[in-house]
Amino acid sequence: METLKQNCMEECWRDVMNIIFKQAHKFNRLYGYDFDELVCVGNLAVMQAYDTHKKEFASFITWAHICVNNAMLQYRNMENKSQQCKMELMNRESHHHNVSSSPLIDLLDELDDDGKTIVQLILNTSSDLQNLLASTGGSIRHIKKNVVKYLINLGWGRARIKRSFKKIQIATVG
Repeated sequence: METLKQNCMEECWRDVMNIIFKQAHKFNRLYGYDFDELVCVGNLAVMQAYDTHKKEFASFITWAHICVNNAMLQYRNMENKSQQCKMELMNRESHHHNVSSSPLIDLLDELDDDGKTIVQLILNTSSDLQNLLASTGGSIRHIKKNVVKYLINLGWGRARIKRSFKKIQIATVG
């Protein structure tokens, strides 16, 4: 009796491993994901299948197959979202403007270093300034106010900031 139960368990395990390996090979071939990572995803899915299996709805092998396939699809979706986020981040970084190569530099030649620093700060918004803008709603009305706050936090005096903004205004308006 014990050997029969052990044989059934071994056969079931071989079937489950075949499902995992077939699905892992399929996703590896179609999407190029790491085979070993897919096998790990499949093993976790089988454990979930064991915990959630209900005999009245399907055999364990059928349920395991469904769970493994769904887990690998979720893995694919997660990898796609991760790749999209990386691409967006790279695009955002590549679209940052450099004041020294911008056509605006012709208009802003007469600015001193402080004025150029402010323009550079606005064109290449740092993460600290982005967080400050986001915390106040990020409306255009608040941008100058937040830039002033940010510069004060960097140690700039109000007179220096006011003088720099005035020079930027003169350079851009005429």
